[in-house]
Amino acid sequence: MNYFNLGALVVMEDGEPVGFITQTDIKRAAEKGLDLELMCVGDVASKPLIWVKHNT
Repeated sequence: MNYFNLGALVVMEDGEPVGFITQTDIKRAAEKGLDLELMCVGDVASKPLIWVKHNT
């Protein structure tokens, strides 16, 4: 995320958006002492993803 200067990413599963992860989510997990190298993105992502269509 830092390499591409991104603050957040959509989490995809089987081609469908299922969650959202931010730098803050990652920071909070690290502050809790969780081993980020052993975790999956879905372990710290905000879920479920709530969205609306652009023409709503």
